[in-house]
Amino acid sequence: MAQVYKVMIVANMGEVEYCQPLSSSAATSPVPSLAPSSLTPQSTTAISAGNCPADGRYHFNTNVVFDDYGRLLVRYRKQHLFAEPAFDTPSFSEPGIFTTDFGSFATFTCYDINFYYSSAAVVFQNNISNVAVPINWADALPVSLPLQTFSGWALGTGVNVLAANIRTETQSGSGIFSGISGDMAYVYDVDGTSTELLVADIPCHKQTNRVSKGERLQSNKTEMHKKERKPERENRNTNKKKNSKRNVKSISVTKVIAEKKATSSKYFQNDVLGVLFNFTYLEESSGNLTVCSLDLCCKLDYSAKDALFSGETYALGVYNNLYNTSDNFEDPFWWQVCVLLKCADSPNSNRSTACGQPVYQAKTTFESFKMSGNFWVKFISPSILVDKARSQGKVDLELSPLGEWGFDNQKEVMYSLKGVNDALVSATLQVFEPDKHDSSKGLDVECYCKQV
Repeated sequence: MAQVYKVMIVANMGEVEYCQPLSSSAATSPVPSLAPSSLTPQSTTAISAGNCPADGRYHFNTNVVFDDYGRLLVRYRKQHLFAEPAFDTPSFSEPGIFTTDFGSFATFTCYDINFYYSSAAVVFQNNISNVAVPINWADALPVSLPLQTFSGWALGTGVNVLAANIRTETQSGSGIFSGISGDMAYVYDVDGTSTELLVADIPCHKQTNRVSKGERLQSNKTEMHKKERKPERENRNTNKKKNSKRNVKSISVTKVIAEKKATSSKYFQNDVLGVLFNFTYLEESSGNLTVCSLDLCCKLDYSAKDALFSGETYALGVYNNLYNTSDNFEDPFWWQVCVLLKCADSPNSNRSTACGQPVYQAKTTFESFKMSGNFWVKFISPSILVDKARSQGKVDLELSPLGEWGFDNQKEVMYSLKGVNDALVSATLQVFEPDKHDSSKGLDVECYCKQV
């Protein structure tokens, strides 16, 4: 196909590689001998006989890249598996890097994006301009729709991202996202029935200053809060062996250090995608709030346009811990999130349990807001999800375009000086797999929350 149509193709497939189990005899084993790799000798020598499955076969989740002559350029094996018992984790994975006439590319797979050294480090260290990512990503509202995750990652890293998702009733969201201009073309269909070819003209060179189009278009400048930059952490390049348990334990955030904060009804915890976020309500139509988890504090200055939020409830949330939803979670990652979100509609007495549930409709718009957090890394992934239909009886979730809002990587802040035109579902700043938590700082940090 690549040769016939003169295009570059990135495809995801299951790969089998044979190996020799220790218990097998070379004379009697039916396992074929390892054939020399067409790419690099490392890909075969990395296969350890001691880890070889009993059937003599490794199964990898693999991306392959073909050039416009039909030649195989790159084979990349997914490094971080997510509920994929049929596949093995490679002990070594060749970098998914290739060069074209229209820019430098990297490829990785789905869940790899949550791990700094599998995704962002590859881009930064190799001056990559574009990323092609096959994904199998669920509609993880309110903070991790495919559109939110991959558009925000593109803006945060300053590269172009082509993300192609599987389409089912619970999975939708593919797109072409510019690291400078934001979303170029995308589709989100909650029914999961339509098929669409996405085409867009995107920048073919990397913008190294990481100033977003939204920031350039904001005509009224305001001085952002100044904060001291954190020193570079040691051992930043220490990469852990894949598929092994990390020696970072999940840290409880239920300790309340001040009784008066503990008794305040506006601070609470609730489940979001299987983990506990700390929240505080937006009680007034304008104001400023802070909520913390361990050493990450999220701050919000806001003004809502619609009086009394049109009867809706909004909250500011934070998460700063391992994302590890069960003891059997294969490959947890450290996740830092600041989020302004609409809580699901519920009776007033139960509203705390409604914050963090999936929301598809909203009516409230914001005249202005500024949200920031003291994250651990140099780039943040920002996104704003809105309801274009404004609760008119249909689901019409879209990304708010840059120009209505902007962000600043260095100051770790997102802001909208003139307001977002459509009803706000969520505004999110998130960081995936930042530097290992610095245990020397201790864990007795303020946690503004109520144990519920």
